[in-house]
Amino acid sequence: MTQENKFLKRLLQWHDENPRDMPWSGITDPYSIWISEVILQQTRVAQGWDYYLSFIDKFPDVDMLASANEDEVLKAWEGLGYYSRARNILKSAHIIVKEYAGVFPNEYDQIIALPGIGPYTAAAIGSFAFGIKKPVLDGNVLRVITRYTGNDSDILNNKTKKEIQIYLEEVMTRVDDPAVFNQAIMNFGALQCTPGIPNCNECIMSKNCIAHKENIVEFLPVKLKKIKKKNRYLNFIDLRDDQGNFLIHRRQAKDIWKGLYEFFLIESKAEIDIKKELLKKEFKDFGISVKGKIAIEKQSSYKHQLTHQTIYGKIFTVRCQKILDGGPNMLITNSLSEYAFPKLLDLYLQDNLETYD
Repeated sequence: MTQENKFLKRLLQWHDENPRDMPWSGITDPYSIWISEVILQQTRVAQGWDYYLSFIDKFPDVDMLASANEDEVLKAWEGLGYYSRARNILKSAHIIVKEYAGVFPNEYDQIIALPGIGPYTAAAIGSFAFGIKKPVLDGNVLRVITRYTGNDSDILNNKTKKEIQIYLEEVMTRVDDPAVFNQAIMNFGALQCTPGIPNCNECIMSKNCIAHKENIVEFLPVKLKKIKKKNRYLNFIDLRDDQGNFLIHRRQAKDIWKGLYEFFLIESKAEIDIKKELLKKEFKDFGISVKGKIAIEKQSSYKHQLTHQTIYGKIFTVRCQKILDGGPNMLITNSLSEYAFPKLLDLYLQDNLETYD
């Protein structure tokens, strides 16, 4: 029996003996699978599933999604982070309606061509919805295969990922149900072949696992690259007047949180303490004019960790008698509930609910 056959036989045996009841088990509708997979790309199942149910309830099919505007979609996505996912979902919905008459494409090359869909998501949709024999390649799967085959190359290198994909594609030529195979190997990585030092003595794969034989399990997979993180200091001015008006702005720059709303922002190279004089100068330079004295009521601090950035956010609660002019690209509104804010500002709003309608 070849190594690939042994791996497949034991994997499917383990899967039968260790059923894992997941919320999406049994779903074959490509639209539903697509939305769930995109949500779960950067979100834990426990948190993401409620968002999925809410999103599907609001946009039950691709036609309803395509007819929505970006603000509606971002509001439904609020709190999930990585908002480019939501914008790409909307772009893809437009393509599916326009080019495929609202029917989700059923070929791998068509699926992966949609905005925001990479090899993993395309393989998941393809295998779960259409029976396409394409392996999913997430962190769990990479860990399982590098250990089983003893591959000590850098898994962040595309060449290594390609080697693992070719290995899995060879295994999948022997598979009857690609959906079962993909679910099995992901579950095996999540439950059995876990990070660190798993319980290899009770593992069905240990007899043929090279990492176990050579006692190098804890050293695989290999990751050589390190992400360089930078600090950013964002100072938001929650300006509100006695009439209940707020000043907000929609982020348009090619930066984090594009398309979401924020308060007036002063970005600095280090932490700063906002003074009335500084505020007056910033307001004047930006074309913001107010009636009455400016009063800084309080300041709130939040830290938000992104993949490549650590955000140190300060929100200054500022009062004035009346906001006369918001300046260019700023919006004066008396309601914040219809706008989607980054999580950092959403936390601030939640902490200050008594001050909002």
